[in-house]
Amino acid sequence: MARAAALVLLFLCLFGAASAESYATFADALNQDRFSQLKAVINNIGIMSTFQNPQLAVTVFAPDNNAFAKAAASSPVSIDQLMGSKGLLQQIVYYGIVQGAVSAPLPAQQFDTLLSGKQLTGAGMQVQGIGSSATITEPNVKCGAGLAHIVDNVLLFVDLGFGRRR
Repeated sequence: MARAAALVLLFLCLFGAASAESYATFADALNQDRFSQLKAVINNIGIMSTFQNPQLAVTVFAPDNNAFAKAAASSPVSIDQLMGSKGLLQQIVYYGIVQGAVSAPLPAQQFDTLLSGKQLTGAGMQVQGIGSSATITEPNVKCGAGLAHIVDNVLLFVDLGFGRRR
């Protein structure tokens, strides 16, 4: 009996800690300091109320602050300059969102984004956009009815000549 209890405890220690975080909404997940840039962008374009909906069934490829810094370092445009262009920011945010909860590792296929007519290509822990690519560094974060995958780069829908791995 003691051995069985020890095995159960070992299983919980090994696999219980490996489970992804869970949040009631995407907005709740964005309250972490590491998402301050993404939260600022979402607030700037006025769509935070959408991210507060616990029934929002989408997959968000969410860049953390390190991903924004990486993109900014290779971009001719600063985040402050981008913040002045709400239309462009909205397109960038919508490009990083696909309909439905898609678990990682991703199936090798194209996904329609919320940016009309634009797709992302997924395969395993990689996401390829038109102008940049990213690696999922933290998969399957449950946010209400949807999922967030934390990525190491900002996904772009146009090729600006930076941020793309070849």
